[in-house]
Amino acid sequence: MRNIFKLLGAAALFLLLAGQAWAVGTCTLSNVTSSQIAAQSTRIPDAGTVIVTLTCTADASAATFPSTTIPVSGYYPASYLNTYNLTGFLLYQVGRTPGTTQPTGNYTVTITDSRGFAMDLGLLTSNGSASAAQLTTMNSTTSSYPLVKSALTITITGNSVKSAQITLDLVLRVTATAWNGAGVPPIGAAGGDLAGTYPDPTVAQVNGAAVPSSADFLGSNGSGQLIASSTLTDSGSSLEYTGAFGMLALSFNSSATTQTVFPFYEAAANGNNFRAFSVTAALTGDVTWLLPAADVAGVFKSDGAGNLSIVPTVQLFSLEGVCQGTTASFPFDTEATNDPAPACITGTNVKNRAVLDFDAATDEEVFASFWLPSDWTGAIDLKVEAQANEASTASARLGIDTNCIAASEAYDAPLGNTTTWAWTGDGTANHRIISTKTGIATPGCAVDERLFFRFYRDADGTSGTDDLAVDLRVIAVRFTTRRTQ
Repeated sequence: MRNIFKLLGAAALFLLLAGQAWAVGTCTLSNVTSSQIAAQSTRIPDAGTVIVTLTCTADASAATFPSTTIPVSGYYPASYLNTYNLTGFLLYQVGRTPGTTQPTGNYTVTITDSRGFAMDLGLLTSNGSASAAQLTTMNSTTSSYPLVKSALTITITGNSVKSAQITLDLVLRVTATAWNGAGVPPIGAAGGDLAGTYPDPTVAQVNGAAVPSSADFLGSNGSGQLIASSTLTDSGSSLEYTGAFGMLALSFNSSATTQTVFPFYEAAANGNNFRAFSVTAALTGDVTWLLPAADVAGVFKSDGAGNLSIVPTVQLFSLEGVCQGTTASFPFDTEATNDPAPACITGTNVKNRAVLDFDAATDEEVFASFWLPSDWTGAIDLKVEAQANEASTASARLGIDTNCIAASEAYDAPLGNTTTWAWTGDGTANHRIISTKTGIATPGCAVDERLFFRFYRDADGTSGTDDLAVDLRVIAVRFTTRRTQ
């Protein structure tokens, strides 16, 4: 009988010890990060910071956590090279991070030293989150940043979840004013639009919607979420590019009833006007428009075969005189009467220059002709450079008559197509004044024809006011013809 009781007692003791071994949870010192530990120093912002990490798991039966004491000095991991000493540090912050098996909400963490002083200042009581990581600064209305003088004992209470997991990070500082907590990496599970755990979470979604795994184009909806698309569609808005120049490849569809336009808008403050490239409907093949390499003034023109060219204003034809001694001559045809008088003006620096003096009282005229370019666009501008020995803003009335002849036509064609305009002084005698007439009349003229003209001063004012009382001294007459290139 006595042996039976011994067996029963041994069995009971075995079951008790086995139950305790199975039921008791763990709370172990899993990391100490300090500049005193060279291999760990990248986890802290400076040499005045130490982070002590505890990994705690509640037991699988009673859901309780064991109390754990952190020595005030020691080494971690098990190497005497990685020593630390917390004496004289301030308990600055405490991080609490729930694990995969989350604890009961509003659990309590107490931290006491060997004298029983509450190092947690009551700031960790009944407020532990079941799901979110928390970082609490040890600064209350009555006390702040308690000084570590002895070993610290950690106790977790108020949990009812079996095998719950909590990670505690104690941030200790030499001084509380030298650092505001920045630099400590986040810990625990990521939330919101992030997945995984810190310090290396991944982006799982944007504003609650998963990021498309593959797409030709990415857009957004009214909720600020990313959406996938295989095409670009007209949304009634425009794209604005303000960075450095780059290259954009666009694919478009044109049909017999639609055509594609690529507009370039000006700023809204200037009216939102635009210039555009227009792609004709129903293209028959691939077309590439090549922009000219040179920076040339003018406008773009397509030849209909996919090539862009420039319409510049580059061809100039200028008629100017020369002086040989005191004799002036000009490349004009003249008559025996009504001719302006060529003269040479002698200056102090410019010794001699030629002018044609058009009389103030009598209409005087000159004649000439030139060959129109084979790529002429049909417009001619005229500039007249002249001076007058009168300090006034009076005007001289100028005019030009034109006509053209083609191949196999008689040279003696009547002149007409009259254009008149005013040359006006600037109030100072003998200033260089340039008078411009844009688009002189040339009806009936065509490329490769010879243009004849009569240039004159309408001194009697038949076509308009001529109140300049002195000769108009013409230095040059210059034609500008627009042509393709």
